[in-house]
Amino acid sequence: MKELRRIQANPDNSILMVIDIDNEGDKPVGGMPEPTPELSKKASIPVVRRLIDSAHEAGVQVIYMQSVRHQLLPQIAVFGRAKKRLIGTHSSEIVDELTPEPRDIVVRKWDHDPWFETDLERVLAGLVPDPTKYQMLITGGGITGCAFFGAVGFYVRDFQTVVIMDAVHSFPAVAANHWSRTNYPTYPNIYLTRSELIEFSKVPEPVTAGR
Repeated sequence: MKELRRIQANPDNSILMVIDIDNEGDKPVGGMPEPTPELSKKASIPVVRRLIDSAHEAGVQVIYMQSVRHQLLPQIAVFGRAKKRLIGTHSSEIVDELTPEPRDIVVRKWDHDPWFETDLERVLAGLVPDPTKYQMLITGGGITGCAFFGAVGFYVRDFQTVVIMDAVHSFPAVAANHWSRTNYPTYPNIYLTRSELIEFSKVPEPVTAGR
């Protein structure tokens, strides 16, 4: 598995992503096992709360992805998917502990993919002049589902994509092993870290000799 990386985050190089930490339960569909308590959505909330507070203090932009549905979507109306996260219902709302502030940006999405028919690309175009110089700090989940699609989307758009292993839920080890494949140069700009390895600052650190 890739080594965990130490991250320096400031307003000029980082955005914190909070993906799908809502009131919908953790129970997976399609026969997948339930995450253990330490890998549950509930367990990730305090870690993400601390990261949001640190980002706010440093002036780092926070973007929430909110997963919502309506009953005319083909996945529900045609394919019979369960009616979860319907707009306006409790399950679709972001958990109270992580309620966005006015300075935060909330982007709605209609399925696992945060890029398909959403405003995410338009929002990022107004914030990021050069994706290769920006770290997208990924929290939330599921890391083998919605957050996985988000991370891969940032990867193909040439962002430095940072998955915070103790701030995602579901099955992070599975995702980390996938991103760490070494049979060919896969995912060179996806990095793994933990919350204690991230240092937020208000201004970029000066470059010193030897760094």
